[in-house]
Amino acid sequence: MHIEFQCDQVRGFTAAYVDAMRDPANLHMGDAQLRTTLCENEQFAEMYQFKALAAFRKEEGLKTSSDFDWDSIMLYSSDHGAEEQCMDNISKCPMARKPSILELV
Repeated sequence: MHIEFQCDQVRGFTAAYVDAMRDPANLHMGDAQLRTTLCENEQFAEMYQFKALAAFRKEEGLKTSSDFDWDSIMLYSSDHGAEEQCMDNISKCPMARKPSILELV
């Protein structure tokens, strides 16, 4: 099982994206690059008041295990930091449990 993190569904992303898109300094960036940069570059994101990266951070080089404690108190709910549409559509949530291939069969 995996957790899928969708940075572009975190509250505040859309406003930051619009501001970054309108900034003439970013005209060289396409849509995908701008979204990725907002989601992965904390300094860039803060320029547009998108502070979610301080709370949601991918750590590189961490070891993974096939065992995962779903009952851990350190897990956030799927709607943590979400816009309201998350309540009606899980694909609009920042984090969600991603089913394994075996569960899809």
